[in-house]
Amino acid sequence: MRKACEDLAKEGYGGNEKLHEVYLPRTELLLTNVKQYRLKCTSYENKFETLLHVCQSISEVSERVIIIPFGNKDTGTGKFEEMDKIFDFLRDNNLRKVDFSASSRKNPNRGKRIKVTDAEKEEKMRKFKAGETRYMIATTMDRGINIIECTHVILFGMAEIQHWQGDAVVEDEYLQRIGRCGRKGLPGCSIILYSTPKEVEQINYVEEKLKMKKHKDPVMQQGIKEATPWDGLEETLTDIKDDHWQGEFGVDR
Repeated sequence: MRKACEDLAKEGYGGNEKLHEVYLPRTELLLTNVKQYRLKCTSYENKFETLLHVCQSISEVSERVIIIPFGNKDTGTGKFEEMDKIFDFLRDNNLRKVDFSASSRKNPNRGKRIKVTDAEKEEKMRKFKAGETRYMIATTMDRGINIIECTHVILFGMAEIQHWQGDAVVEDEYLQRIGRCGRKGLPGCSIILYSTPKEVEQINYVEEKLKMKKHKDPVMQQGIKEATPWDGLEETLTDIKDDHWQGEFGVDR
């Protein structure tokens, strides 16, 4: 947008008026209505099992769930391949209403990936908004998902969050991603599944840059909380109940 506005200014649009950029302070973007958790996994492979367990644990309170893969450099897995693996794993373990939003899909004949058309993408989003799809696996490119019914965002890893485009930075990307839930002031919950020291480093870095633990709002004083691994996990990640979710957005499970 910055480049487009500069080009328009060169063409004379706006007259003598300069173009101005307006930013909200990060403290106003911290999404204090979104409860943020980190959940330790024993390995990369264990993330898949943990993801399934989380989805099952939040089943009674979640309305729409976005799962964001980043790929894994250690295994040589790209984010699209990781999306395929997550999709197959959840479906193979009988999790219902799972789909993905991406520009391509796996070729069943193991050939070149098949491009997803705009019409297919629109239909996927329609189903997600309508509740026909409940768990949407969305790559990091899918920044335009604005579904107010989304109650949970699950980050499948943390280490691969790098400088994305232009001057975007890790902490801003983190806020953008978890901001897919908790829309319009509604309650939400974000969960980071991590397993490596690098991911811990990235989580701590985000907390420090956003000054979460020093934030004046009591909700943010503890930063990204460590979720109870197994016993009590359901109570931890389902504590977002609200009358609004039990009414307008209730769906047939």
